[in-house]
Amino acid sequence: METVYLGLVVFLFVLAMFALIVGVSNDAVNFLQSAIGAKVASFKTIIIVAAIGIFFGASMSNGMMDVARNGVFHPSMFSFEDVMFILLAVIASNIVLLDIFNTLGLPTSTTVSMVFALMGGTVAIALIKTSGHPEMNIGEMMNTSKALTMIMAIFVSVAIAFVVGIIVQHLSRLLFTFTYLPFFKMVQFSFYDMKYIGKRTWVGLQNYISVFTREDCLNALKLSIFYLIGSFVQIAIALLFASILSFPTKGGKFFRGALYSPSLIGGIAVGFIFKFFFTHGFVLDTILTWCGMDADTLPFWLKDKS
Repeated sequence: METVYLGLVVFLFVLAMFALIVGVSNDAVNFLQSAIGAKVASFKTIIIVAAIGIFFGASMSNGMMDVARNGVFHPSMFSFEDVMFILLAVIASNIVLLDIFNTLGLPTSTTVSMVFALMGGTVAIALIKTSGHPEMNIGEMMNTSKALTMIMAIFVSVAIAFVVGIIVQHLSRLLFTFTYLPFFKMVQFSFYDMKYIGKRTWVGLQNYISVFTREDCLNALKLSIFYLIGSFVQIAIALLFASILSFPTKGGKFFRGALYSPSLIGGIAVGFIFKFFFTHGFVLDTILTWCGMDADTLPFWLKDKS
C-alpha cells in the first residue's frame, strides 16, 4: 500500500507541474487577451505588466489556498486515503477545466476553480463515506460555515473587481484616450512638418520659431492675452456686485435697484411701442388705410370699448 501512496504522490507532483503550467497560461489569458486585442500598449509593455500581475497573484494566493484547504473539511474526519483522493480529484479537474477555458479563450480564476474543486471533491468523498453509515453526518465532516464564508467572499470579490474594473477602465479611457493621449500626440506632431498625404518630416523647433516670428500670430496672441486679462476683470467686477447684493453693505439697496432697473426697461419700451402702434392715425391705422379702409371710420383702439 505504501508503494501505491508513493505512486500517488509522484503522480500528484507531476499533475501539479501541469496545473502550474495551465494556471499560468490561464493568468496569461486573463491578462493578455483583452490587452493585446485592444492594443492598449506595446507588446513589451503588456508582457511586463502581466508578469508583475502574475507574480503578485502567485505570491499572495498561498494564504487563500491555506484557508480553503483547512476550512472546507475537518481533517480528523477523513483518512489519509480520502485526502489523497480529494487532492487527486482537485488537481485533475482543475487541469481539465482550465485547459478547456484556455483553449476557448475564456477568462477564469485559478484560485476560484481550485476552491470549488476542493469543495466538490470533499462533498463527493463525504457522500461515499456516509452512504453506508447512517450514523455519520455530512454536516459534521464539512466545515459548512467556513465554506459559506469563502463562497460569499469569492462572489463579493468578483463583484468588487467587476465594478472597480468598469470604473477604472472608463476613467482611464476618458483621461488617456480623450485628454492626455491627444495632448501628447499634439505636442509630438508640433515638431514635424505634417502633411495630409505622405510622410511627415522632422523639423524640430522650426514650427515654434515661425509662429513666434509671424506678425499675425503675434497679434492673435496679444488679442488672446487681452481677452484673458479682461476675463479676470469681468470676474472681479461680478464678484463685487454679487457681494454687494448678497451681504448687507452701505448703499446696498441703491445698487440692487440700479442693477435690477435694466430688466424693467424692456417692459416699459414694449409698452410704449404697443401704445404707438395702436394710437389713432399711427401704425395700425396707416396699414389699414393701405388696405382700402377709410381712416375717419376707424375706431380709437385704446379708448373705444366696443
